[in-house]
Amino acid sequence: MVGLSLLVTGALFVTSYVIGRAEVWEQFQRRMETIAGTGAIAIKGDDLEIIEFELDYLTEEFREARQVLAQIQSRNGLTDEEIYILRPVQDQDPFVAEFVVMTAPEPFIGNRYMIREQNR
Repeated sequence: MVGLSLLVTGALFVTSYVIGRAEVWEQFQRRMETIAGTGAIAIKGDDLEIIEFELDYLTEEFREARQVLAQIQSRNGLTDEEIYILRPVQDQDPFVAEFVVMTAPEPFIGNRYMIREQNR
Protein backbone atom coordinates (compact mmCIF):
# COMPACT_ATOMS: atom_id res chain seq x y z
CA MET A 1 0.00 0.00 0.00
CA VAL A 2 2.84 2.40 0.89
CA GLY A 3 4.61 1.54 -2.37
CA LEU A 4 1.49 2.33 -4.39
CA SER A 5 1.09 5.62 -2.54
CA LEU A 6 4.72 6.57 -3.28
CA LEU A 7 4.28 5.58 -6.93
CA VAL A 8 1.15 7.74 -7.31
CA THR A 9 2.83 10.66 -5.52
CA GLY A 10 5.89 10.35 -7.75
CA ALA A 11 3.75 10.20 -10.90
CA LEU A 12 1.83 13.30 -9.81
CA PHE A 13 5.09 15.13 -9.09
CA VAL A 14 6.55 14.25 -12.50
CA THR A 15 3.32 15.20 -14.29
CA SER A 16 3.17 18.51 -12.44
CA TYR A 17 6.81 19.23 -13.31
CA VAL A 18 6.32 18.45 -17.00
CA ILE A 19 3.18 20.59 -17.26
CA GLY A 20 4.83 23.47 -15.37
CA ARG A 21 7.90 23.33 -17.58
CA ALA A 22 5.75 23.45 -20.71
CA GLU A 23 3.88 26.48 -19.37
CA VAL A 24 7.12 28.33 -18.61
CA TRP A 25 8.39 27.55 -22.12
CA GLU A 26 5.16 28.81 -23.71
CA GLN A 27 5.31 32.04 -21.66
CA PHE A 28 8.92 32.56 -22.71
CA GLN A 29 8.04 32.05 -26.37
CA ARG A 30 5.13 34.52 -26.17
CA ARG A 31 7.37 37.09 -24.49
CA MET A 32 10.05 36.72 -27.17
CA GLU A 33 7.45 36.99 -29.95
CA THR A 34 6.05 40.16 -28.39
CA ILE A 35 9.52 41.71 -28.06
CA ALA A 36 10.42 40.73 -31.65
CA GLY A 37 7.10 42.08 -32.92
CA THR A 38 7.72 45.42 -31.20
CA GLY A 39 11.10 45.71 -32.89
CA ALA A 40 9.73 44.60 -36.25
CA ILE A 41 7.19 47.40 -36.42
CA ALA A 42 9.60 50.04 -35.07
CA ILE A 43 12.64 49.35 -37.30
CA LYS A 44 12.59 49.89 -41.05
CA GLY A 45 13.62 46.82 -43.04
CA ASP A 46 15.09 48.99 -45.79
CA ASP A 47 17.41 50.57 -43.24
CA LEU A 48 18.72 47.14 -42.22
CA GLU A 49 19.65 46.31 -45.81
CA ILE A 50 22.09 49.24 -45.80
CA ILE A 51 23.94 47.87 -42.75
CA GLU A 52 26.45 45.32 -44.05
CA PHE A 53 29.98 46.12 -42.89
CA GLU A 54 31.73 46.83 -39.58
CA LEU A 55 31.99 50.58 -40.24
CA ASP A 56 28.26 50.83 -40.93
CA TYR A 57 27.82 51.42 -37.20
CA LEU A 58 28.55 55.05 -38.12
CA THR A 59 25.41 55.32 -40.28
CA GLU A 60 22.19 56.97 -39.20
CA GLU A 61 20.31 53.75 -40.02
CA PHE A 62 22.41 51.77 -37.53
CA ARG A 63 22.06 54.44 -34.83
CA GLU A 64 18.28 54.61 -35.22
CA ALA A 65 17.86 50.82 -35.12
CA ARG A 66 20.22 50.59 -32.17
CA GLN A 67 18.22 53.24 -30.31
CA VAL A 68 15.01 51.23 -30.82
CA LEU A 69 16.75 48.07 -29.56
CA ALA A 70 18.06 49.97 -26.54
CA GLN A 71 14.54 51.11 -25.66
CA ILE A 72 13.18 47.57 -26.01
CA GLN A 73 16.13 46.28 -23.98
CA SER A 74 15.51 48.74 -21.17
CA ARG A 75 11.76 48.13 -21.00
CA ASN A 76 12.19 44.36 -20.89
CA GLY A 77 15.22 44.05 -18.62
CA LEU A 78 17.40 42.42 -21.28
CA THR A 79 21.19 42.32 -21.47
CA ASP A 80 23.32 43.14 -24.53
CA GLU A 81 23.59 39.41 -25.23
CA GLU A 82 19.81 39.00 -25.27
CA ILE A 83 18.82 41.54 -27.91
CA TYR A 84 20.17 41.98 -31.42
CA ILE A 85 19.08 41.70 -35.03
CA LEU A 86 20.25 38.79 -37.18
CA ARG A 87 19.67 38.12 -40.87
CA PRO A 88 20.16 34.93 -42.89
CA VAL A 89 23.43 34.74 -44.82
CA GLN A 90 22.80 34.47 -48.56
CA ASP A 91 23.97 31.27 -50.28
CA GLN A 92 24.76 29.58 -46.96
CA ASP A 93 23.25 26.88 -44.82
CA PRO A 94 19.80 28.17 -43.78
CA PHE A 95 20.93 28.08 -40.17
CA VAL A 96 23.79 30.57 -40.63
CA ALA A 97 22.99 34.17 -39.83
CA GLU A 98 24.94 37.39 -39.41
CA PHE A 99 24.62 40.14 -36.86
CA VAL A 100 23.20 43.43 -38.15
CA VAL A 101 22.36 45.62 -35.14
CA MET A 102 23.19 45.19 -31.49
CA THR A 103 23.32 47.23 -28.28
CA ALA A 104 26.78 46.03 -27.23
CA PRO A 105 29.29 48.87 -26.83
CA GLU A 106 31.53 47.41 -29.56
CA PRO A 107 29.52 46.62 -32.72
CA PHE A 108 30.18 43.34 -34.50
CA ILE A 109 28.25 43.81 -37.75
CA GLY A 110 28.58 40.90 -40.14
CA ASN A 111 29.87 38.39 -37.60
CA ARG A 112 28.44 34.96 -38.32
CA TYR A 113 26.23 32.96 -36.00
CA MET A 114 25.38 29.30 -36.44
CA ILE A 115 21.86 28.80 -35.08
CA ARG A 116 22.00 25.85 -32.72
CA GLU A 117 19.71 22.87 -33.13
CA GLN A 118 17.72 23.64 -29.96
CA ASN A 119 17.05 27.21 -31.19
CA ARG A 120 15.83 26.23 -34.65
